[in-house]
Amino acid sequence: MSRITFLLCCLLCVGCKATDPNSRVVLRVGDLAVTAGEYNDAFTHSSYAAANTPQGRKQFLESYALKLMILKEAEDYGLDREPDFLKEVEFFWQQAITKRMLDKKMEQISGMIKISDQDVQNYFIQNQDGYFKGKNFADEAPSIRSFLLFQAQNQMLEDWFKYLKSKTKIKADKALFGLQ
Repeated sequence: MSRITFLLCCLLCVGCKATDPNSRVVLRVGDLAVTAGEYNDAFTHSSYAAANTPQGRKQFLESYALKLMILKEAEDYGLDREPDFLKEVEFFWQQAITKRMLDKKMEQISGMIKISDQDVQNYFIQNQDGYFKGKNFADEAPSIRSFLLFQAQNQMLEDWFKYLKSKTKIKADKALFGLQ
């Protein structure tokens, strides 16, 4: 009997648990319900968020509701299931995931690169008779450091590309691509 009582108490606790404020429905457009989290995310990523004025929030609400109505109409027409649309979505997804991977790799690479003061000074000295002739080291040091960092990042990225190619088999019909 004590197990049943325990289970009932657990179920009551779960049922009484406070709901996440972001899951509260704050907007209904037709039969579409928008939660506070969804709405806030959309607002934050909109141009209206920069000013965040009552007038801007009102305009965003109207614009967002209209967008949802148009999306619903597009779904009713079946536009979301058209092959051309699905290809566009796939292409966008490929671009977005590629960008995210490159951003992640650049962040990783940047954390590994250390450009020393000696590296900066050596570069300045090596190019003192050319580009840096008559220029002050202290004035040029920040741009030299950025340039050296950029070069190192590009080299490490190229090395990563070579690594990816070395571990992946690529086979292409060269005649089809006009490469023979």
